[in-house]
Amino acid sequence: HPDVAQCSPAVKAGFRSAMAFPIKLGNDTLGVIELFSREAIETDEELLILLTNAGGQFGQFMARKLAEREREHLTRERLLILDCAAEGIYGVDLNGCITFMNRSAAAMLQCAPADVTGKESHELFCRPSDEKPSHSPANCPISRTIATRQGIRSRPTDLRRANDTRFEAEFSVFPLVESGE
Repeated sequence: HPDVAQCSPAVKAGFRSAMAFPIKLGNDTLGVIELFSREAIETDEELLILLTNAGGQFGQFMARKLAEREREHLTRERLLILDCAAEGIYGVDLNGCITFMNRSAAAMLQCAPADVTGKESHELFCRPSDEKPSHSPANCPISRTIATRQGIRSRPTDLRRANDTRFEAEFSVFPLVESGE
């Protein structure tokens, strides 16, 4: 067809048939896929419907990939912000196991985040020493916060570093609650 810009080069390249279908997301056209053949092919309405449906699926796939990239970007950005904080910050899951740790917390606790991720926080940092008893796991501020969903600000508390030295610190434990969970 002389009005379609791709036709002239396609004919010169030996193509005799062409078909195109849109990549759509809702009412938006994200792109077009063009197919060319060196054989003359009659119009097949069922194939056009199939390809149009495939274009909708491609559009949904592209939207999902874009959303995944955006979520990964936001996650990296939030972790970078946490890493810039002077306060030691780490998160735990509902079992009290460490899910992330910023640089300041790693420096204070003298550990590498990768070495403690997935491990139980109370066991790592609240174990009693021979000289000073510590709180029990049931009375651990993190366990209480998980159980009650109420934040806690501690009084000076004896904490244990990864190298078994101890230090006194005040800390806050607050739940992250999203949609009641």
